[in-house]
Amino acid sequence: MLEANGIEYEDQGQGEPVLLIHGAFICDALLPVAREAALAKRHRVIWYRRRGYGGGAPVPPGSGIEQQAGDAKALLEHLGVERAHVVGHSGGGVIATELALQAPHVVRSLALLEPAIMPPALAAAFPEMLAPAMEAYRSGDVAGAVDAFMNLVAPEPDWRTELAKTLPAGPEHADRDAPFTFDVELPQFAGWVFDGDRASRLSPPVLYVFGSESGPLIESLKDHFLSLVPKAESLRLPGLDHSMTTKGAGLVWEAVAEFLARHGGTA
Repeated sequence: MLEANGIEYEDQGQGEPVLLIHGAFICDALLPVAREAALAKRHRVIWYRRRGYGGGAPVPPGSGIEQQAGDAKALLEHLGVERAHVVGHSGGGVIATELALQAPHVVRSLALLEPAIMPPALAAAFPEMLAPAMEAYRSGDVAGAVDAFMNLVAPEPDWRTELAKTLPAGPEHADRDAPFTFDVELPQFAGWVFDGDRASRLSPPVLYVFGSESGPLIESLKDHFLSLVPKAESLRLPGLDHSMTTKGAGLVWEAVAEFLARHGGTA
């Protein structure tokens, strides 16, 4: 991997730039999608580990989602990319959306894979839903805390075994980075606001991708987002859930690539 300003990244291929932004816990969750995209040889695919994950730089005290979006913009600037398609998964979808609001001239299009953008009622209830994971984490059971979180967002009898089929080090990385996620990132997400006013300022074309097996929690997120951004396209991927980037990377990239093709331009 390459490194710029404390951010680990990969930069492959040629064509219109596509920036991939991962969600919480599993810093390599979009790597299978990046590999699929690189095979197509029609895009320049930029994949990175966000600050606080992997071997990346620590997060400055008091920073929030705005800093994370700033990191994404700074990476593009470092690479000489003036404008890119941006793909964000889960928490990465929040950061991708913030980037599009901060720097609309940088974002050619926005593809959101089940972004963690919650309706107010769910956001208020989420701390209680997260309580078993937080209790395990505070007791020192980091692996148990990660298990509880994963089974909240993507119920899977043995998510570690399933993830390891695609990303052998994925479960280990999730446990390693859990302190950052629990102590820093989840509070950042909780403090981020996306309301009707901000939604009205979202200017790039938007695609919302969701899995048919993602369940009622994700369904409520989808309905909320589409109510705020009615111009957004939506696409249901059959047989997939919130782990779509590792379970069905080919299907995810196929869906995203079709959207990018319709919203391309001069790179």
